[in-house]
Amino acid sequence: MFYAPSSVERAEAPPARGFGAAGSGGGEGGLARFRAAAAAAGGLPLELADAAFAFQALPRLALAALMWAGDDEFPAQASVVFDGAAGHYLPAEDLARIGGLLARRLIGAAS
Repeated sequence: MFYAPSSVERAEAPPARGFGAAGSGGGEGGLARFRAAAAAAGGLPLELADAAFAFQALPRLALAALMWAGDDEFPAQASVVFDGAAGHYLPAEDLARIGGLLARRLIGAAS
């Protein structure tokens, strides 16, 4: 995907750094902070990843934030995924921006 690097830098790297970094309460503490921030931001829990929440960005545009805790071998990882029909409603660049807005909202809710 042409916008994949943009999407990763906007939507996935900030939560992975913010909730997964050892110095910022990573691991299980980071997951607890992620869960609290996602719930405060209006997310609905999902049974995916180590922690995941669904959000309704627009009336027909659903997305989810997924978080995996890091450990000694693997760093923490975050992912933002969209409903399969998202590309029918908005171009990839706009979807990357919406993912970035969600990431900022989650980090802000954790502060």
